[in-house]
Amino acid sequence: MRALTALSGTQRSRALERFRLLRPHLQEGVPLSEIAREQGVTQRTLERWVARYRSEGLAGPGRRRRIDSGYQAPSRKCGASRATSSSGASSGIWTQPWLTAVLDDYSRAVAG
Repeated sequence: MRALTALSGTQRSRALERFRLLRPHLQEGVPLSEIAREQGVTQRTLERWVARYRSEGLAGPGRRRRIDSGYQAPSRKCGASRATSSSGASSGIWTQPWLTAVLDDYSRAVAG
């Protein structure tokens, strides 16, 4: 169980705000669907917060660090570039020459 004191001030206030949203459900049995409708939060999100509250206490509903934090999609690293016209002006369309080559080779292998 994570301690609420181990969280930063921002994380702590977010966790407490989320708990305030969940309190009617936890203490009075108000349906999550009703809370979701009133608060503009999806029911699935509320269900996740409830599960984390039950397993981790008050710190549970706080924001989690994403597993893919800092990850950059490989398309930008693998030669993606903006298409240019014959005048050299960018058309604003992203192209991926390596992907075009892979698909071309595949279609030739399949079609013969």
